Amino acid sequence: MRPSVSPPASPDARPHWMPVRLIALGLGVTLLACSALFLVLRRASTSVGRIVELEMENPALVAQILHYDEILTMSARLAAATGDTGLIERYEHFETKLDEALARSNALAPDAYAATATDATWTANEKLVAMEERSFELVRARRNEEALALLLSPEYCAQKELYAQGMARTRTAIQDSVVA
Repeated sequence: MRPSVSPPASPDARPHWMPVRLIALGLGVTLLACSALFLVLRRASTSVGRIVELEMENPALVAQILHYDEILTMSARLAAATGDTGLIERYEHFETKLDEALARSNALAPDAYAATATDATWTANEKLVAMEERSFELVRARRNEEALALLLSPEYCAQKELYAQGMARTRTAIQDSVVA
């Protein structure tokens, strides 16, 4: 018996399974690329959502900080004017809230605080707190006139102005970062 010999294949003849493999390979690469793109877009969407959330929260925190600061000033002055130690407790309550709001705002926009925070601003704040605490000591000793005079003194007003200017620069830096 003679071995069977197949006719020679033409040069452009391809095996019948080649198109199926190419299509499967193409689909696999496409699925892999789509999966990677999905993961990248999901991560980007989460990051953008977080940035938007933080950028909306910080201006509200700045408004809250200014509000708490005003509450502290007025509580200290009213305590000195009236001798009501309940206002000192109110001051202490809102002092904690102010500290928390400042810490949160600083955590959200550390660059804004770093760019605008000056030693003069924080020194002014420390001096204001020291004068307010001294006024509370005077109120507790029933020396209200001295306490009020301290909180209305040119030194207190000057420190208050330095602190307000520093906080205004910080507020502007935070608002600018939201716009940018």
